Amino acid sequence: MTVLENYNGRSFPDKSKRYETKDRMIAGQTPNKVWLYTVDVCEDVESGKTLLRLVRWVARVENGDSSTKIWRFGGAYNLRSLSHWDAISRTVDALLHEGIPLKETGILKPHEIESQTIQSKEEEINVLESLLNRERTALVSHKAQLRKSKQRIIEMRSHIGDYRETLKEFKTLVERFSTNERKIHEFIERERPFWVFGLEYVAIRSKVAFPPPPRRKKYEFDLMLDRFDRFMDLVELKGPNENLFSRRTKHRFKINQSLSVALGQVIAYLSECDKIRRKTLVRPNALIVIGNKKTDDPTQRRLLASHMSRVEILTYTDLLKHGEQLLKHIEGKKL
Repeated sequence: MTVLENYNGRSFPDKSKRYETKDRMIAGQTPNKVWLYTVDVCEDVESGKTLLRLVRWVARVENGDSSTKIWRFGGAYNLRSLSHWDAISRTVDALLHEGIPLKETGILKPHEIESQTIQSKEEEINVLESLLNRERTALVSHKAQLRKSKQRIIEMRSHIGDYRETLKEFKTLVERFSTNERKIHEFIERERPFWVFGLEYVAIRSKVAFPPPPRRKKYEFDLMLDRFDRFMDLVELKGPNENLFSRRTKHRFKINQSLSVALGQVIAYLSECDKIRRKTLVRPNALIVIGNKKTDDPTQRRLLASHMSRVEILTYTDLLKHGEQLLKHIEGKKL
């Protein structure tokens, strides 16, 4: 087995006398490229015991020579019991920021063995092999997702002019005082602007019957958003000029009728979805789009949203901002 000796133009001068490195995998790197974390499979020279180590490295030059770039050893954690990884994962995730979170790789807390303590060398080797396989699988999956994201951005960038024109028309429609829910629905059904809801969505469908045939229709969702991971979320539309709240007393607000109706609808929809599960409709989220910045009270909306785990409330002003920010991101992103 060949041990990784270089990463990003820097070598690993592994000079440990106690541990002999047998395998090394990259766990993550901080955004400033200074700190690097690796997962090393090592053998204790004295006991011959195999163990897993989380090693921290810092970018340096050797003996002041800028042409010799190295990763200098900056500390390590040895795996003594699987529960020990919980504390390590929180620390490393905080340091990595935008690096690959270790807890997402499957290394830190495999659910089926999280409470066990490694007691024998044979058991430890089996556990380590399992963890390493999880790590490799997670990294392959991560790279595949990055490739898909890159392809999506390239595809969307080729249509950026059309998207900008659609967003401009949508803004004009939303700001028109006479615009109601029906006109919004007609526009979305015609233009299919799934991207204004977020980069995680790849398609949008209108007036979706539920349950689907051959069962008898019980509800009709205004919109259904297809996610990149093949799951789906729901959208309930209301008019862009609807008020969300009205002041009941000096210290208390009342949810207006349109928002109240929308909440009742999506709660019923989510309940029905949970009863009749489909392969791609598992515990969906629901999004209510209603009103604008002039008819909204952000504080009350945030307070209301804090009590709902699967329902999000957005105004059309929010939706337009999402679309504008997304297009700027696509135009400026380096691939």
